[in-house]
Amino acid sequence: MTDISLVLFDLNGVLYRYDRDARIARLASVARRSPAMVQTVIWDSGFEDSGDAGALDAIAYLRGFGACIGYDLSEAEWMAAQQLASTPSAAARVWRPRIRPTVRCGVLTNNNLLVLRHFRTLY
Repeated sequence: MTDISLVLFDLNGVLYRYDRDARIARLASVARRSPAMVQTVIWDSGFEDSGDAGALDAIAYLRGFGACIGYDLSEAEWMAAQQLASTPSAAARVWRPRIRPTVRCGVLTNNNLLVLRHFRTLY
């Protein structure tokens, strides 16, 4: 049997539980908009998909997000909503400490570049 030398994890859905509805509710509250409006202009419009595809750098993504919801969203407000929506999965808390220290680990995600900028803080 070959020793495992590398393990790759998916960020949302494996290492973390992502609650889009909680994120939308937080963003809607901050911007004083309805959750349905935020859902429509960010997720249903394809804006979030374009960010996740890397079509927007971190600044363009944040500015575009604010423009879509009609509110000058700060990076701190965006991060707070992202943190609220992301919680470590129960399964990951159990098996992650069992991975030998010699095994390299990596994380795969299709999140936008603003997540990359704040990865260590968010996760």
